[in-house]
Amino acid sequence: MGNKEHIINLFKKYLNDQYTEKELDEILAYFSLEEHDSKLVHLIEQELEHVSEIDSELINSIGEQVAHNLFRQTKPKSTKVLTYRHWLPYAAAMLIIFMTSLWLYRYTGESKPEIKEPIIVEKVIPPGGNRATITLDNGQVLILSEDQEGIVNSGKTLAYIDGSTIQGVHDARSITLTTPRAGQYRVTLSDDTKVWLNASSKLIYPTSFAEDERIVDISGEAYFEVAHDAERPFFVRTERQTIQVLGTRFNVQAYVDEAMQHTTLVEGAVMIKSVKGSDIVRLKPGQQVIANEDDELSILQVEPQEYVAWKDGNIILNNYDLPEILRQLERWYDVDFSAIPAEAESDRVFGMIKRDVPLHDILRSLEDSYNMIQFKINGRRVMVSKK
Repeated sequence: MGNKEHIINLFKKYLNDQYTEKELDEILAYFSLEEHDSKLVHLIEQELEHVSEIDSELINSIGEQVAHNLFRQTKPKSTKVLTYRHWLPYAAAMLIIFMTSLWLYRYTGESKPEIKEPIIVEKVIPPGGNRATITLDNGQVLILSEDQEGIVNSGKTLAYIDGSTIQGVHDARSITLTTPRAGQYRVTLSDDTKVWLNASSKLIYPTSFAEDERIVDISGEAYFEVAHDAERPFFVRTERQTIQVLGTRFNVQAYVDEAMQHTTLVEGAVMIKSVKGSDIVRLKPGQQVIANEDDELSILQVEPQEYVAWKDGNIILNNYDLPEILRQLERWYDVDFSAIPAEAESDRVFGMIKRDVPLHDILRSLEDSYNMIQFKINGRRVMVSKK
């Protein structure tokens, strides 16, 4: 093809189901195909991945069309749908589309479900917020302000982000920052390292680090922006991994109720050692290490934004199954879900959930996506049943 923008425009029309027969013939000729079959979407995906010299306006245009194709609830033309890494070049455009709403897409062969009545709830369950406690090494527990986003450690002084001092911690040598269900908080450590703590998580750290190393312990989920200090390596310890860094940005998910624990590198470099085994791996940006229940480490190539979006108020669902989604909702909304009908457990969902909407709004979207199930809220218990 002599005109790159022309063929990209054809791809856009195809993904949006707005092509003519003549345009389809041109696309087929481009890929040397004799007829329209299931390979075509995959070939277009691959071709778009290699496009590198398109102006930003065209990228945004294609991104919008791919986004609509991903999230509409109609039968895909191929047995394979576009995954997050395939629409990565268009992430900026897609985020603009989804920032003000909640969208879900489930890959099934079913048509769009009929309009249903809203979920009726006696009490609206709001999303989580800034909730946390600190426990000092003398056993004293302090409840942190919900009006603040985080705390800052400076030697023996502990203050909120706005500068107001937290009293009674000047003699503490170690602090445990704990978020409950429906809670999140951030902390700036004494070396200027910043940590965002997700719901149901715990961070143990010293008020002042040693001269030769910096060590913290984490359970649950946390995002780190580690201050560079070549003389003092930074170690993050979980139940299954020890992560060593000098200065970098990464996310650690180490919930005890998840079979897999993973560390996702956004920037810099980290070295990870299995706690019980002998495996040692080194990550590059865009890679993730997974520790299974046998403490075996494996590396995947991922899109980091998918795993750090929670700190910015989003949950990105890239090929998630319903149990994975509900565990996240349990932690963020402080609810418990009943057992899931077996028919719905394995279906995968693509989309994005805003973390600042009431629970019933998300459940309604899940009902639209999984049109075989329904939810009923009873207090903080959510019943999941088959229709």
